[in-house]
Amino acid sequence: MNSTYPARYKDWFSEEITAIFNDGKTLTMVVRGVRFQGSDFDSFEPLDGSDPAQLASFTFFHGSLCNCIIEADILIPVVTAAVIADGLLTFELELGEPLPTCQMDRERLKVWIAFNGQKYVSEGKTGWFEDEMLDLQKSCRPTRS
Repeated sequence: MNSTYPARYKDWFSEEITAIFNDGKTLTMVVRGVRFQGSDFDSFEPLDGSDPAQLASFTFFHGSLCNCIIEADILIPVVTAAVIADGLLTFELELGEPLPTCQMDRERLKVWIAFNGQKYVSEGKTGWFEDEMLDLQKSCRPTRS
């Protein structure tokens, strides 16, 4: 299953419209002429043989992109008790600066979904896609009075 997600990449150097290609196993994104690959959105690494001069404008943490914001839009079906609707899942992932302690100073993730004229937003507290999606799922449930 191949999918392409419209995406935006931002760092101290520039903001760029790009796309993330998903072949079901690997994510690929090109930024400023450099091709990055990873198994998830916070593990994009440059391909071997990338031009060191081009890589100089990026920040890396354990070989993966950091000190940047990656945003993407993913079309998904949304199943409710009443209907199956087309939904747009959007995420904003902020990967912080590397610290001398071999950690990043922050990793923030916010996820939202829009369908049937409504928009639901996760709290953005966990930094984990799985937890943010569970939070989104809770916010989509109707409440009983």
